[in-house]
Amino acid sequence: MKYFLKVFSIALLCFTIVMGAGAYTYFNFFDSTANANDKRNDHPMRDYTQEEIENLPAFEKAVANSDRINVLLIGIEAEGRSDTLVFASFDPKTKKVDMISVPRDTQYHVPGYDTADHRKLNAVYIRNLKKGHEVAAEKTMKAVEEILGVPIDNYATISYDGVENIVESLGGVEMDVPQRMKYDYFYPDGTKEVRYLEEGKQVLNGSEAIGFLRFRKGYANGDIGRVEAQQKFIKSALKKALGFNLPKVAMTAAKEVETDMSILDITANATKAIGMNMNDVNTHTLPGETKPLTFQGWTLSFFEHDEEETRELMKEIYGVENDADLDEKIEE
Repeated sequence: MKYFLKVFSIALLCFTIVMGAGAYTYFNFFDSTANANDKRNDHPMRDYTQEEIENLPAFEKAVANSDRINVLLIGIEAEGRSDTLVFASFDPKTKKVDMISVPRDTQYHVPGYDTADHRKLNAVYIRNLKKGHEVAAEKTMKAVEEILGVPIDNYATISYDGVENIVESLGGVEMDVPQRMKYDYFYPDGTKEVRYLEEGKQVLNGSEAIGFLRFRKGYANGDIGRVEAQQKFIKSALKKALGFNLPKVAMTAAKEVETDMSILDITANATKAIGMNMNDVNTHTLPGETKPLTFQGWTLSFFEHDEEETRELMKEIYGVENDADLDEKIEE
């Protein structure tokens, strides 16, 4: 039980601190055999007979044969949009984890939602929220499935309040702030105060961590710069977590995360992470570029993902070296 509390604490901590940027460790312990296997059968790429698998293109065959568990980690801002999205893929055989940060401004169009603001990926969650949190999370999960071209088994979500509470329970996280950052601090009564993070190495408390993690307008590459900063933050947070009062952190973190995975599934599979270390983690950003796009008189900055490079990244993750058959199928 003591070991479980340790790994479970790190797992929850790594996700909640960065609204998903710490997906890799969190995800390991959320390897839900029962839940995941049930959901895996719902996706066409995992619902082939063995005979059908043998006739599939290389990439589809790799996905169908893979034991990987894929999870989408969703960070929710106060207004109800998904502010951070991270796809995490864990290979239980090698204990390797790949996580892909998906920019919230990624262009994603659903017919009927044609205005500029609805063409961004982060709008999927909020426009389905009236149908309930689970529907909103599942719709977001399906959208990311389409973009990446692979099935996703589960989701987990966290709000900014949850992130702040986790960082506070950890006692803060040391970070080398690359530049002066402006952020909004909200008091319990709802009033707002403008604050600043100064450049240099320092320990960030909960509210400062939120300011750091949300900051993006000052980066030359916008949301991509923020993604890179988040990935650096999680590495620092993990080092702190390894030497901290982890059971205390776990109790706080467990209250902040919502997921379609059960605690029984988590505890039953926690030992699969034994032997994993930071060298087992690969971080990526969805391939593409940021560009201004205009719709119905509105001009906004969008991230347009590169489909070909995205497929190459997924082939790399699934260990596919020759995918000529898949390319021919796409051309047809």
